[in-house]
This record gives sequence, C-alpha cells and structure tokens, in this order.
Amino acid sequence: MAATDSTIEAETLRLHDAMAGFGTNEDALIEIIGGTPRPRLMKIGVEYINRYHKSMWEDIKGDTSGNFGKLLQGLVTPRGIYLAELIHLATHGLGTNDRLLIDVVCQICPQEVKLLNNEYEPIYKKTAEHVVHSDTSGNYRKILISVLQGSRPEPGTVDESTVASDSDRMFASGEASRDDAFVEIIPHRSAEHLQRVSHHMKTAHGHTLEAEIIKRTCGDFQDALLALCTPRANYIAKSIFDATHISGTNNSLLIRIFCMNDRETLQAGIAAYHQRTNRNMVDDIVADVSGPLEKKFRQLLVRLLQ
Repeated sequence: MAATDSTIEAETLRLHDAMAGFGTNEDALIEIIGGTPRPRLMKIGVEYINRYHKSMWEDIKGDTSGNFGKLLQGLVTPRGIYLAELIHLATHGLGTNDRLLIDVVCQICPQEVKLLNNEYEPIYKKTAEHVVHSDTSGNYRKILISVLQGSRPEPGTVDESTVASDSDRMFASGEASRDDAFVEIIPHRSAEHLQRVSHHMKTAHGHTLEAEIIKRTCGDFQDALLALCTPRANYIAKSIFDATHISGTNNSLLIRIFCMNDRETLQAGIAAYHQRTNRNMVDDIVADVSGPLEKKFRQLLVRLLQ
C-alpha cells in the first residue's frame, strides 16, 4: 500500500509541476493523464486536492485551452459527474440535443446509470429522470426513462431462453404496425442479447431486428432503439467514423467518446472500426485532426488509444 501511495504522490507532484510557474508542460500532461487508467486518475485527483487545496481540474482548465483542454478536463472528471454534465448539456436551454442524449443514455451500463443518478440531483437540484422526461415525449421518452430507472442488465448478458420469443414478438408487433414490443423488450435487454435476437429474426423472418426497427419507426425513437441494439465497441466505431468523416471533424463527439470509455473499451472500438470500415481508426483520427493548433489534442487522442 505504501508503495502505491508513494507512486500516486509522485504522479501528483509531476502533474502539479507540469502546470506550476510560467508555461505548461503539455507533454507531461499527455503522458500522465493519457497513460493513467481512470480509477487511478481519481486517486491522483484526491491527492491533488489534499496537497494543494484545489482540484486538478481547476489547474488544467486554467493552464490549457481548446479541444486539448476540454479533453483533459473530461478525463479527470469523475465518471458520474461527467455523465451528469452531458445530460445537463443535452437538455438545458432551448431545444434538446437528442444525439447527445442518446449517446449517453442508450450506451451507459447499469453501474454508470447509478453513478449518473447519484450525481445529477445534488448538482442540478432535479433528477436526471425528471429533466429527460420534461425534454422528450412518446415512445422515445418511455425507453430513455426505462433505462434511467435501471432496466438494462449488465453488458454481455444473454438469455437464450427468450431470444426466439423476443424475436417473434417484435416481428409480430412490427407487422401489426405497433411499437409496443419494441418499448417493452429493447430497453430491458443487453445489446449482445439483442444481437442474438437480430440473428434469430434474420433466420426466422428474413431480415434483422435493425432492419425491422428502420422499417417501422423513425426519428429520435428509431435512433435510440438502434443505439440500444448496438454493442458499445461497435457504437464507438460508428461514432468515430461519424466524427471524422461527416461534414468535417466533430471534435465534441470525439471528446465525448474518449471521456466516456476506458482504454480497454476504446481498444475494442479499434477492432470494431477495422471490421466495419477495413481502415485503421488511429490513422483516420490522426489524418482528420490535423493542423498545428490541434497538435497536442491529436497527440493526447493517440496516447489514449495506446
């Protein structure tokens, strides 16, 4: 324990030194924050406050800027608080950022739902469920609220005994032009289970669950259903492609993906990206996040994928 504590103390000192005095050692920030697992960063954050009486986030915000600074700030923010900030950003002010809302609610695991719910109300004086309910409607609202109430099992959970019945119920519901089976089943199953359902539907009825959803639904409801059916690594791959290939670089989406996912999950995303596009995700990010102003941002993204 002593050795671990001393290592955390040493890393805390290095981070502080990187931002102390005139100038900022951005390479040190990239190496330490980009190379440290999230749980360990949280321990360093506690040590930083105890030692310097201010948060690591505050110093990073004061010493960095642009997309590089935003990514660093997100990485050192506790996961529950970060997710709460995203939900607030998606629902605050005029209009609703439904892409952001779907990216968060329809991809987080049950443990992250608990972290989000635990942090949201103390910060914003309302529950996450309340603000999402106020900003959405219809079946779209129903599935988001269901997830926020903890309906989904852990990722990877597959109940083979219900795969065929789930498939047949959703196909029959679609044939009758009803959405009720989608609403009753999809928010209560893991993405991996729904992939098995999709395979069964293809075999038994001639097309996949995703094709049935696209045929029978539209708009944000459709997007949310498809997100719930997509395993996290595949969703990362799709999001990275969207961020780097559609109408210029979506830096906000890139930052969100990297801050919401740990290194292991991002590595799985690299493999899914290659399978989806037959391209190298790191190479595509480096090529798209170009220019001297984004050099440190680009280097930090690459470090997080190593």
